[in-house]
Amino acid sequence: MKSVINFESVKAMGRLVELEYRAVNYNEDYFPEIASKVLSDFTLNYKWAPAEIANYLTEVGNLPAFPFSDMPIVVYKSKEFYIEILNWTNASTSIHQHSFSGAFKVLLGSSMHSCYEFEKQGQAHIDILLGQVNCLSLEKLAVGDVRKIKPGGEFAHCLYHLESPSATMVVRTN
Repeated sequence: MKSVINFESVKAMGRLVELEYRAVNYNEDYFPEIASKVLSDFTLNYKWAPAEIANYLTEVGNLPAFPFSDMPIVVYKSKEFYIEILNWTNASTSIHQHSFSGAFKVLLGSSMHSCYEFEKQGQAHIDILLGQVNCLSLEKLAVGDVRKIKPGGEFAHCLYHLESPSATMVVRTN
């Protein structure tokens, strides 16, 4: 079976992230910088091969607990973080924020990426905030582009995938 990605490179990436993260005593404040640097330093050739991806998933059973994308693949897992490939065939994301930190890299395709801020103006319920959403930036991301992910409202964003399929690699805390 041909591989959709060089898993030896992914293992090397994971080991490097582990070393760097351990060096800062697993302080999550440093994780976006570590993940971004490692993703930027590695060149990963990825090909869209649904049958091969399905075979890989069947063999290893590495689906995340909360799938995000059309076909997520966990390709490296440690106690503190994991690396996944998010495959997109026709879905795009709504404006969202994350409960984890890390970074993502475009592996295949391209996307329009927009970042937002939320100005709270009131609260209707303990779980419902009222306010204004403002677009801060809009950019086109291409293969090789890397962006840091910070948890919570510091990184509210959305992606509209311009090509199908497209794929991103995410290095993220658990």
